Amino acid sequence: MTDRVAQEGGRAAGRTEKGEGREDAEMEKPRERTGRIRGARALGTGQAARLRGRWVGTYNTCGMRMEARAPDGKRLDWGECEGMSDDLMHKITAAPTAKTRSIVESLVGRDAVVFVLTDIHVEDKSKEMDALQGYLREKGFESAATGGWKEGMGDTGAAEGAGGVMIVWRRAEVRQEGEAWEVVEGRAIGVRLHATRCGARMLVIGVYMPVRADPMTASTRDDWDRVEAAVGGQGRVLVLGDMNAETAEAMKRNGGRVAKQQDRRMWAMIDRAVLRAHSVGEATYRDVSEIDHAMSGGGAGEYLGRAERRAGETGGDHGYVWVEFRGKPGAGTETEGRTRAKGQGLGWIQGEAAWVKYAGCVEERTGKAVRGEAEGR
Repeated sequence: MTDRVAQEGGRAAGRTEKGEGREDAEMEKPRERTGRIRGARALGTGQAARLRGRWVGTYNTCGMRMEARAPDGKRLDWGECEGMSDDLMHKITAAPTAKTRSIVESLVGRDAVVFVLTDIHVEDKSKEMDALQGYLREKGFESAATGGWKEGMGDTGAAEGAGGVMIVWRRAEVRQEGEAWEVVEGRAIGVRLHATRCGARMLVIGVYMPVRADPMTASTRDDWDRVEAAVGGQGRVLVLGDMNAETAEAMKRNGGRVAKQQDRRMWAMIDRAVLRAHSVGEATYRDVSEIDHAMSGGGAGEYLGRAERRAGETGGDHGYVWVEFRGKPGAGTETEGRTRAKGQGLGWIQGEAAWVKYAGCVEERTGKAVRGEAEGR
């Protein structure tokens, strides 16, 4: 077991997306009173500035790949690199694809603190996984992943990638506590995280469940059982990912479709584990279904605010799910300003004699300070 929880794959289908999702340019108007909390940053052009917060969320990437190139610029298949010595690998250049770069730029620019990326298509214990996690580290994120697998045949005649789940967290603000572990082979992973700015602690479960089918297979039923067992009774928990199932409310909103067994299985998990779904209020997969979810349990919902969908990396497929991360209630965060040091207070002063003594001390020390300032000391 490593930091990324390298494990082998399972089985699933993937999807794609490319889109906008670019945050407006940051700007602050000099000396303009916006009512902002001290320490917060403002966003917007020509409109009232709004606070820039922290976010958690999930996105089905349908492939978050890295490219390998030889010294002569020739593109290599990662399979060719697996048997190379370290000396040869030092000569290989690894770079993110345009889509991978865009995904990471979204996480950086939108101030994501914890995010689950599903269907990454990167195999576990592979040099490509090492390269991807290294690239994320350069951008300020640590990660834990369960790799994808190969299935089907692509246009080139080679097996195509599928599946895999990665949890990423911003290194400057979140720390890992203990080892990450695989919940379901190739489909779900868990890690305990500590948000150091506000003190919030939570278990994060990242999931990518099989596509819906009736009847639900025994393998899929077992996957759900494992995820529910990991979620239930674990205190403050966030469940993020593509669950390939919809809530009853989403089904009513999207035309009153008939629930499949997998939908009902998710409802059962929500009821038994007492989870709260932070819905974006619209479809997250194409314009059809809300299957990408952010759920909280054990009181973790108090860390979260509004949820919203943002366009993904390819039009007509999955969108990003973003949920505002407010942190632990009452704790000092960046947007609240720094917590000031406090003295013992005045509760110790009881009675008139004590107040007279206190006033005398204040007058004496104030006088000394004023005289010292005047004399240049």
